[in-house]
Amino acid sequence: MKNFSTIIFLILHFTIFSSCAEVNVDAESSLDITIPFASAKPFILEDFVSEQSFVLLSTDKEGLYSRADKLIAKHGNFYLFDHLGNSGVLVFDSDGEFVMKIGEFGEGPTQLRSITDFQVAENGDVLILDQPLQTITTYSSEGSWKNKIKLSFDAGAFTQSEDKWFFALNRFNQNEELLEDYKLGIFDSNIQLDSLYFHYSTDSENANVYYHPGILSVGEYHLTYHRTAR
Repeated sequence: MKNFSTIIFLILHFTIFSSCAEVNVDAESSLDITIPFASAKPFILEDFVSEQSFVLLSTDKEGLYSRADKLIAKHGNFYLFDHLGNSGVLVFDSDGEFVMKIGEFGEGPTQLRSITDFQVAENGDVLILDQPLQTITTYSSEGSWKNKIKLSFDAGAFTQSEDKWFFALNRFNQNEELLEDYKLGIFDSNIQLDSLYFHYSTDSENANVYYHPGILSVGEYHLTYHRTAR
């Protein structure tokens, strides 16, 4: 793997809020910025936040984890998961007290094989990407199973904005007829392909991203896709 980091900003005024009759590839509105490590500046937290506070999370037995692969602070709670522990999405309140665990593992029709990424919706639902099963499972804010969507492709991360889905696409074990060799796919509300962005480099063998929670984030008028491999 080569030493550089790529930050990609997509200006999606038209892509997010309009529909296309055919798949759009490498739209002109995309901007690919490559920052060599040698030129990168130190990240200083105080440049981005005006106030810091710390919350000690509960050591309740059901809320224990070995590492936090992703953490979301939303709706007055902290949501996190440990990819290696298969402990589900752990929910803590604003004081750090353990609230519940979302997601059950097993072979049943409503169970998970693993958690690859997750998001918390505006209504409080928790959406979990299970890469081995190629599914997104939705749970209510109370942790109850609601539904499961089967994907026709292999994704390592995802996010959602209004009626669009955004997926970081894996290079290998992929639906090549649908996605060819692209890193980022945008899909409509029915998970039908809308547009593709950014080819994998042909001279890089170890460029796949099987698992990278948090690689995608969405704002009001933009999508940020950040990855450390070509």
